[in-house]
Amino acid sequence: MVRMTPARRHFQRAMAAQAAEARAAAPMAGGEAVARAAATEYELTLAELDTDLRALKVIQAIDRKIALKRELLPKYDAWVGGVIDAKAKPAPQDNVLLHMMLWALDAEDYDRALDTVTYVLDNGLAMPAPFTRTAPTVIAEISAENALGHLSQGEACNLDWLTFVEDATKDGDMLDVVRAKLHKAMGLAYGRRAESDDEKQDGAAVSKSALIEQALLWLRSALRLDGKAGVKKEIERLERLLKAQAAS
Repeated sequence: MVRMTPARRHFQRAMAAQAAEARAAAPMAGGEAVARAAATEYELTLAELDTDLRALKVIQAIDRKIALKRELLPKYDAWVGGVIDAKAKPAPQDNVLLHMMLWALDAEDYDRALDTVTYVLDNGLAMPAPFTRTAPTVIAEISAENALGHLSQGEACNLDWLTFVEDATKDGDMLDVVRAKLHKAMGLAYGRRAESDDEKQDGAAVSKSALIEQALLWLRSALRLDGKAGVKKEIERLERLLKAQAAS
């Protein structure tokens, strides 16, 4: 586990906020020294990130890469928090924050990812090299692939997170095949819930038929967006199940 002293954490958070403000606008008179110190701290943090990225690059096993990302994430919490706290306008491009968002998504650490995803989408930040896709596309694709991986193994996925991602990215520019992948994951997750026992939503019982209808809504959307989404058989199966529910 990577550890940081409280003093270092406080300093890094303050420097991150100042660096964000300094990069968003020219420093005010008398603030040049503070701006230079903050900019230097950003360069040092980028250099540290580069070292960690090289360490990740030599690891081939995906599970080991994700395990290392989970271990490294706390080291950058203070920096990410400082950038978000600054609320600088316009928000500066911050590759440390962007990489931490990606690592949190890869690690399925959605509590940690929530603030960074919101910040990136609200401020229209671009993905760092070598990414060529938009941030909404990358966020949706990683989230969908994580969920589909669990569902393919018969495991539950985080439907609440998928719902958040869909809502947060609905107005963003995204490839249809990626949006379809997200809708497929949501449809399959609703279908899984429909076939589990004692399903409840927001503290109230939800009918099996209502959940199946939700599943069909997302699966049909996935099919409309991508004819090769691989959901036709599941749609047919759930339609038969819905008819059986109505008959009973």
